[in-house]
Amino acid sequence: MHQVEFDPEEVKQITGGYHRDAFRVLGPHEVLGEDGTVSGWQVRAFLPQAKTVAVVLGGEVHEMIADGDAGLFTANLPLPLRRDYKLRVTPAIGDLIEIDDPYRFPVQLTDDEIHYHAEGTHFETYGTFGAHLVTC
Repeated sequence: MHQVEFDPEEVKQITGGYHRDAFRVLGPHEVLGEDGTVSGWQVRAFLPQAKTVAVVLGGEVHEMIADGDAGLFTANLPLPLRRDYKLRVTPAIGDLIEIDDPYRFPVQLTDDEIHYHAEGTHFETYGTFGAHLVTC
C-alpha cells in the first residue's frame, strides 16, 4: 500500500475552504494495490491546529503522517474498511483530545437535493438540513 500524494491545487482548495467536494479528498478511502484490487484503506484529515494525529480503531492506535505544513494527515490501515474510528489529536497548544472525523460519515444529501437547494427551489430543506436524530 502506498502513500497517496495530494494534488497541490486540491491542497490549496481544502486549506482555503473552497473545495467543491471535500468528501472526495478527506475521510476514509479504499487504496488499490499493485494488482488493482483493494489492499487496504487510508484515512485523510485536515487539522491545521494539530501537532500530531492518530487514528484510534478498536483499541489500536495508528499514527498519521503529516503532509507538509498544510495540516493534512494520512494513515494507511489494513482491511476491512471500518467507519467506527476516532481521531486522537495533539494540538499545538492544549491537551490531547479524541474527536469524531466528520468525513467518516457518508454524504446525507442526494445530488437532486443539492441541485434544488442551489437553484432555490428546495422548499423542504428543513427535512434535510440541520440536526436530526438518526440511527445507523
